[in-house]
Amino acid sequence: MSDAGAQGSPTGAGGGGVFVIGSNLAIRNTLIAKNYTADAPVPDDCRGKIGSYGRNLFGNTSGCTIATQTGSWGLLSAGSLGSLGQHGGPTETVPLLAGSNAINAGTLDGGCLNELGPITRDQRDYARVGACDIGAFEFGASGSSEIFRDGFEG
Repeated sequence: MSDAGAQGSPTGAGGGGVFVIGSNLAIRNTLIAKNYTADAPVPDDCRGKIGSYGRNLFGNTSGCTIATQTGSWGLLSAGSLGSLGQHGGPTETVPLLAGSNAINAGTLDGGCLNELGPITRDQRDYARVGACDIGAFEFGASGSSEIFRDGFEG
């Protein structure tokens, strides 16, 4: 969720979440939503051509072309995301809310896997549970047993 798309863009607009110039971006089990460019009043999540593998969800696709390679893509259901903040872990995250179509919607055939094997933890370092959720936040995951968030105890 950045506003990097508008600044430095040859067209001067677009792609608050993803801005692709001259090639394809391939994504798998990714959530791209609630991104804005330079004080824009409405979300501007993507600009350019995106190859969709696995299952992907977007908040707004008006600025991009999505080519389905494998799996599917769709729009994120309304009311699916909370606000950016401290929801556990070392970085701020945007939580999935109950009822989101991103919950348990990821594919196991490469979505919850990478070249090293299964991706068992979310961005907060919380364990993935059940079928993985689309995006960096696992709904219903529980935190680690750390006492201090900065890792001081270890």
